[in-house]
Amino acid sequence: MQALALKYRPKSFYELIGQEAIKENLIHALDSGRLGHAYLFSGLRGSGKTSSARIFAKDLLCERGVGSHACESCASCISANEGRHMDIIEMDAASHRKIEDIRDLIEQTRYAPVSGRFKIFIIDEAHMLTKEASNAFLKTLEEPPAYIKFILATTDPLKLPATILSRTQHFRFKAISHELIVKHLEDILIKEQISFESGALKIIARSGSGSLRDTLTLLDQAIIFCGGTISTHGVTDMLGLLDPRRIDEILSTAQKGSREELCALIKSLEDSDAEMIINELIASLKERFLEPRHEFSLLIFERFFKILSEAKNMLGSGADPAFVLYIALFSMRNAFDIGAASFPAPAAQSRIPSQSALVSPSPEPQQSPTQSRIPSNTQPISAARIPSQPVPLSSSPEPSLAQSRIPSQQPQFSLAAQPQNSQDAQKYEHFVTLLYDRSYDLGKIFDNFIEFGGFDGENITLISSAIADDAAALRTHSGVLRELAQIAFGAKKFKVEKKQNGLSDIINSITKLEQTPKQQYQNEPAQEDFSSDDESLAPPMDMMPNIAPAIKSEPTQAEINRKNENEMNRLFGNPEIKDNNE
Repeated sequence: MQALALKYRPKSFYELIGQEAIKENLIHALDSGRLGHAYLFSGLRGSGKTSSARIFAKDLLCERGVGSHACESCASCISANEGRHMDIIEMDAASHRKIEDIRDLIEQTRYAPVSGRFKIFIIDEAHMLTKEASNAFLKTLEEPPAYIKFILATTDPLKLPATILSRTQHFRFKAISHELIVKHLEDILIKEQISFESGALKIIARSGSGSLRDTLTLLDQAIIFCGGTISTHGVTDMLGLLDPRRIDEILSTAQKGSREELCALIKSLEDSDAEMIINELIASLKERFLEPRHEFSLLIFERFFKILSEAKNMLGSGADPAFVLYIALFSMRNAFDIGAASFPAPAAQSRIPSQSALVSPSPEPQQSPTQSRIPSNTQPISAARIPSQPVPLSSSPEPSLAQSRIPSQQPQFSLAAQPQNSQDAQKYEHFVTLLYDRSYDLGKIFDNFIEFGGFDGENITLISSAIADDAAALRTHSGVLRELAQIAFGAKKFKVEKKQNGLSDIINSITKLEQTPKQQYQNEPAQEDFSSDDESLAPPMDMMPNIAPAIKSEPTQAEINRKNENEMNRLFGNPEIKDNNE
């Protein structure tokens, strides 16, 4: 039984698969008679280089004349198809690479063709010629006799000297597309009367990496392995790959599964090759990305790409394959978090209590379930401890702006009022828990800056005191908030009200004062100015005496004179006035 790669080798340019531009160029050259004396075919293995060279040689030597449609019936065409034509000389440069082999070839060019109109030399793997052999070949390649044609084929044209490249017409064969290979395999199996599954052919075509010869070799192997029907399961077992359903299970677990489920999945994959799993995940994600409707957003696809690319780099550097796979799968699970995709931030970490809380007007508030994460070992806030330089917010799980200005030991105050409806309160607690599981940063923002105002069955009322980067983070991730609200409340509409005169407003006023240039205070009496374009940012009057010590003004001229006078009195003493009556 003949191999499929040989049995279905193309015998004309019209049977060649996937090289449309090259086919059109060579067909026009044959039909118009504008022929060169030297050609170079380069490209991926199994892409049709040698087959094209043989078809071109046969078309040149057909007894009915030069043209793109060889008759296939004359003695010249028959002998060319059988590989025994006297005027078609094939030389493997990998085994005949020395200068002596090129001298023999040059000697043959001096003799006219035996039976045809041309003598054609096909030199395969031309890049394997030695430097001396290439240099010896240059003159003959540049100015051969009129009846001589050279066709060079190579998989690595960059190894050829520039002097050879400049003397040939260069045709670059590209990798054959996945769809064309699958269609060609289907045609072959129909002719061979072998049943198949489309998914199995897609896996074989992908494993061939654009090489039709490699793909047909794998198809031969699959026919033997699977027996009567080429199935997806049989092909994956033959190639040592994961079944596509297994890949879907991995992605589904990364998206929706728990940490325990992912650990169990990883243990079941211990016998599989880590690099193969990563490659299969990449291939599956590529297919999903091009689907009209896919379940992942562009952000998730981007994060998956970075995670899997980094995993392949780690494998290439000699890292432990199994551990690289663990890191990659847990990072893919974390990719659904709002924060950076990194390995791993367990949901348990989101329950780490904070040592700070924000102040609400009520002196003895009740704690909501959400506030149970905040400890009660606290002391009163002193505004004088607030630093003079503002601390910028960071997207990492570090203290926010308000927290960085307040000491770690603080009173236990409640920002969020306890909802009156216990069912709504439970829903809100569940919502915040989901938020912590998704993103620690957003959970902290809700605990510190958001009050639950109620739920009317359609709208979720929230009272917000978030400012600056915290408010921007809420706006940026509003889609995630709506998604989690749909899970917790069954509704995703928010009604947000602005909280007035809270601690965040006071801090905002202080920040504006700290950013005011010092020149504003020169030659002015020392005073505390809390003016602002937004009246809601002005702090309550009873808070101003506590904040005043934190603000330093420039001394006036009177204060400078008084200080100088005190220094002179200290150095020279105060004048004494004696009473003469004493």
